[in-house]
Amino acid sequence: MNNFWWAYTSNHIHCILATENNLSEIVRDFKKFTSKKILKSIEENIQESRREWMIWMMESAGKKNSNNVDFQFWQQRRRVGTIF
Repeated sequence: MNNFWWAYTSNHIHCILATENNLSEIVRDFKKFTSKKILKSIEENIQESRREWMIWMMESAGKKNSNNVDFQFWQQRRRVGTIF
């Protein structure tokens, strides 16, 4: 996989990738890895004033979605396009 470009903000990410592998699997693995790292960072940062609220939001979202076990950070939808 080649990552040609990426940009992120506080609430979303954009990236341009080239891959011969299954893009759905790449997105799934990316979301799984990053959500666990972000949750861990939030839980461990005692100076984060919104920590309890963010954890509650992720747990609440996770309970509403049968695809999740404990929490949800990323939205389930994604927009994929082809660039030539």
